[in-house]
Amino acid sequence: MTQLEPNRAKTRFFATSDMVADSEGLIHSGFVFSAASYAAMAAVNETFSVVIGAKIHFFAPTKLNEAIEFDARSHFNESKKREVRVTGTTNDIKVFEGTFQVVILEDHIFKIYKTNLQKQAAQRRNEEKRKEEAKQNA
Repeated sequence: MTQLEPNRAKTRFFATSDMVADSEGLIHSGFVFSAASYAAMAAVNETFSVVIGAKIHFFAPTKLNEAIEFDARSHFNESKKREVRVTGTTNDIKVFEGTFQVVILEDHIFKIYKTNLQKQAAQRRNEEKRKEEAKQNA
Protein backbone atom coordinates (compact mmCIF):
# COMPACT_ATOMS: atom_id res chain seq x y z
CA MET A 1 0.00 0.00 0.00
CA THR A 2 1.53 3.28 -1.03
CA GLN A 3 -1.40 5.58 -0.25
CA LEU A 4 -4.70 5.25 1.61
CA GLU A 5 -7.33 7.94 2.01
CA PRO A 6 -11.14 7.91 2.06
CA ASN A 7 -12.46 6.19 -1.09
CA ARG A 8 -9.01 5.87 -2.64
CA ALA A 9 -6.04 3.55 -2.41
CA LYS A 10 -2.78 3.20 -4.28
CA THR A 11 -0.88 -0.06 -4.18
CA ARG A 12 2.19 -1.53 -5.84
CA PHE A 13 2.39 -5.07 -7.21
CA PHE A 14 5.78 -6.64 -7.94
CA ALA A 15 5.98 -9.71 -10.22
CA THR A 16 8.17 -12.45 -8.75
CA SER A 17 9.48 -15.74 -10.14
CA ASP A 18 6.80 -17.71 -8.25
CA MET A 19 4.18 -16.04 -10.47
CA VAL A 20 5.74 -16.95 -13.84
CA ALA A 21 3.36 -18.88 -16.10
CA ASP A 22 5.58 -19.76 -19.07
CA SER A 23 9.10 -19.97 -20.44
CA GLU A 24 8.92 -16.35 -21.66
CA GLY A 25 8.67 -15.01 -18.10
CA LEU A 26 5.06 -13.84 -18.38
CA ILE A 27 3.09 -13.56 -15.16
CA HIS A 28 -0.21 -15.41 -14.75
CA SER A 29 -3.01 -12.84 -15.03
CA GLY A 30 -4.68 -14.18 -11.88
CA PHE A 31 -1.94 -12.56 -9.79
CA VAL A 32 -2.55 -9.21 -11.47
CA PHE A 33 -6.32 -9.54 -10.98
CA SER A 34 -5.83 -10.37 -7.29
CA ALA A 35 -3.59 -7.35 -6.81
CA ALA A 36 -6.19 -5.10 -8.46
CA SER A 37 -8.94 -6.62 -6.30
CA TYR A 38 -6.84 -5.90 -3.21
CA ALA A 39 -6.52 -2.25 -4.28
CA ALA A 40 -10.31 -2.07 -4.76
CA MET A 41 -10.96 -3.49 -1.29
CA ALA A 42 -8.46 -1.06 0.23
CA ALA A 43 -10.26 1.88 -1.42
CA VAL A 44 -13.54 0.76 0.19
CA ASN A 45 -11.73 0.11 3.50
CA GLU A 46 -14.67 -1.45 5.37
CA THR A 47 -14.35 -4.37 7.78
CA PHE A 48 -16.99 -6.66 6.28
CA SER A 49 -16.80 -6.15 2.53
CA VAL A 50 -16.73 -8.62 -0.35
CA VAL A 51 -16.10 -8.31 -4.09
CA ILE A 52 -19.26 -9.57 -5.82
CA GLY A 53 -18.36 -8.76 -9.42
CA ALA A 54 -15.73 -7.35 -11.71
CA LYS A 55 -15.32 -6.29 -15.32
CA ILE A 56 -11.67 -6.07 -16.24
CA HIS A 57 -9.38 -5.48 -19.20
CA PHE A 58 -5.72 -6.44 -19.56
CA PHE A 59 -3.95 -4.18 -22.05
CA ALA A 60 -0.51 -5.77 -21.86
CA PRO A 61 1.06 -8.83 -20.26
CA THR A 62 3.08 -8.49 -17.08
CA LYS A 63 6.62 -9.82 -17.11
CA LEU A 64 8.94 -11.08 -14.40
CA ASN A 65 10.34 -8.27 -12.19
CA GLU A 66 7.86 -5.68 -13.48
CA ALA A 67 5.92 -3.51 -11.06
CA ILE A 68 2.34 -2.36 -11.51
CA GLU A 69 1.06 0.73 -9.72
CA PHE A 70 -2.66 0.40 -8.97
CA ASP A 71 -4.89 3.40 -8.34
CA ALA A 72 -8.34 2.49 -6.98
CA ARG A 73 -11.20 4.95 -6.49
CA SER A 74 -14.44 4.00 -4.76
CA HIS A 75 -17.76 5.56 -5.79
CA PHE A 76 -21.22 5.66 -4.15
CA ASN A 77 -19.70 5.79 -0.67
CA GLU A 78 -23.10 6.27 1.01
CA SER A 79 -24.35 2.94 -0.35
CA LYS A 80 -23.83 -0.65 0.82
CA LYS A 81 -22.82 -1.50 -2.76
CA ARG A 82 -19.80 0.33 -4.07
CA GLU A 83 -18.30 0.61 -7.51
CA VAL A 84 -14.51 0.80 -7.53
CA ARG A 85 -12.55 1.76 -10.62
CA VAL A 86 -9.00 0.46 -10.69
CA THR A 87 -6.25 1.41 -13.11
CA GLY A 88 -2.88 -0.32 -13.27
CA THR A 89 0.18 1.22 -14.90
CA THR A 90 3.71 0.05 -15.59
CA ASN A 91 6.18 2.82 -16.42
CA ASP A 92 3.23 5.22 -16.88
CA ILE A 93 1.63 2.89 -19.46
CA LYS A 94 -1.87 1.59 -18.67
CA VAL A 95 -1.74 -2.22 -18.52
CA PHE A 96 -4.93 -2.90 -16.53
CA GLU A 97 -8.33 -1.32 -16.06
CA GLY A 98 -11.30 -2.68 -14.18
CA THR A 99 -14.47 -1.94 -12.32
CA PHE A 100 -15.15 -3.94 -9.16
CA GLN A 101 -18.48 -4.20 -7.37
CA VAL A 102 -18.03 -4.43 -3.62
CA VAL A 103 -20.82 -5.00 -1.12
CA ILE A 104 -20.52 -4.02 2.53
CA LEU A 105 -22.03 -6.54 4.94
CA GLU A 106 -23.27 -6.19 8.51
CA ASP A 107 -21.11 -9.10 9.70
CA HIS A 108 -18.49 -11.56 8.46
CA ILE A 109 -19.74 -13.39 5.36
CA PHE A 110 -19.20 -16.83 6.91
CA LYS A 111 -21.18 -15.86 10.00
CA ILE A 112 -24.04 -14.63 7.80
CA TYR A 113 -23.83 -17.82 5.72
CA LYS A 114 -23.86 -20.00 8.86
CA THR A 115 -26.87 -18.13 10.26
CA ASN A 116 -28.74 -18.59 6.97
CA LEU A 117 -27.91 -22.31 6.92
CA GLN A 118 -29.16 -22.66 10.48
CA LYS A 119 -32.43 -20.90 9.57
CA GLN A 120 -32.90 -23.14 6.53
CA ALA A 121 -32.21 -26.26 8.61
CA ALA A 122 -34.75 -25.17 11.23
CA GLN A 123 -37.34 -24.53 8.50
CA ARG A 124 -36.73 -28.00 7.03
CA ARG A 125 -37.05 -29.63 10.47
CA ASN A 126 -40.32 -27.78 11.12
CA GLU A 127 -41.69 -28.77 7.72
CA GLU A 128 -40.72 -32.42 8.27
CA LYS A 129 -42.34 -32.31 11.71
CA ARG A 130 -45.57 -30.89 10.24
CA LYS A 131 -45.61 -33.60 7.55
CA GLU A 132 -45.05 -36.32 10.15
CA GLU A 133 -47.85 -34.93 12.34
CA ALA A 134 -50.16 -34.75 9.32
CA LYS A 135 -49.42 -38.43 8.52
CA GLN A 136 -50.16 -39.46 12.11
CA ASN A 137 -53.42 -37.50 12.16
CA ALA A 138 -54.58 -38.94 8.83
